[in-house]
Amino acid sequence: MLNFSQITKQYGSLTVLKDVSLQVARGECVCVAGANSQGKTTLLSIGAGLLTPEKGRVAKDGGVGFVPQENALLEELSVRDNLLLWYSACRKKTSLCFREDSPEARLGLSSFAKQKISRLSGGMKKRASIAAALAGDPDYLLMDEPFAALDLESKEEISLLLRQLASQGKGILFSSHDPAQIAAAAQRLYVLRDAHIRQEVCPDPALSLEERTRRIIELIGR
Repeated sequence: MLNFSQITKQYGSLTVLKDVSLQVARGECVCVAGANSQGKTTLLSIGAGLLTPEKGRVAKDGGVGFVPQENALLEELSVRDNLLLWYSACRKKTSLCFREDSPEARLGLSSFAKQKISRLSGGMKKRASIAAALAGDPDYLLMDEPFAALDLESKEEISLLLRQLASQGKGILFSSHDPAQIAAAAQRLYVLRDAHIRQEVCPDPALSLEERTRRIIELIGR
């Protein structure tokens, strides 16, 4: 379990998170939803160990990988060279890179191994970022706005990837304000507003995608 307990974070006099608690289990895909500037990035950064809260703690029973919203890969290096750097940073054997069972191979990056990151589409860049975060084989994957600046086809591909990773036993926590993709990917939803978690929802799988999307629009907009 990845457990955020009573997280409070301030920037000067501004409180962006106040006593925020949530949990993610292995094998499930969970979303933190909310409008821009509601603290979603801060919460995920705390979960990834990049920021320290003023109060509260994050407990985890395994490793955590993090995919930031902005591309963190080196644009002028190839996909392979970027991933070799991540394998080395994770103290993994670089010979494992692009093996048949590697994350990058499963993410469909094998034919793009020699391409520079700068020449990839937005969707393929996101796949490369996910592969980098999975290089150390973490048990949990945190993703900040994984659908931002992607076309509809790429969004649908990333939604499918999130569901696949969860089905493989990864615990997925992603932030988003895209109701359609939240409806497509998330098994549970936390709504973050005014520094607090306002609601936890389990979208009804019996509803159509359109109905789930409409319901999430109502929840986020309240």
